[in-house]
Amino acid sequence: MVDRQIVVAKTALIEKSVARIRAKRPANLEQFMAEPDLQDIVMFNIIQALR
Repeated sequence: MVDRQIVVAKTALIEKSVARIRAKRPANLEQFMAEPDLQDIVMFNIIQALR
């Protein structure tokens, strides 16, 4: 059986990671592709959300 507290904690982490991705999302793809640091931030948060 899955521990409810673990599921709640993991869900909160996913929500936090997705919110940070949305907050850093640029207006367009060209801007995103031109900023390697931004790409790193987004990728890190995607990995965190998938863990």
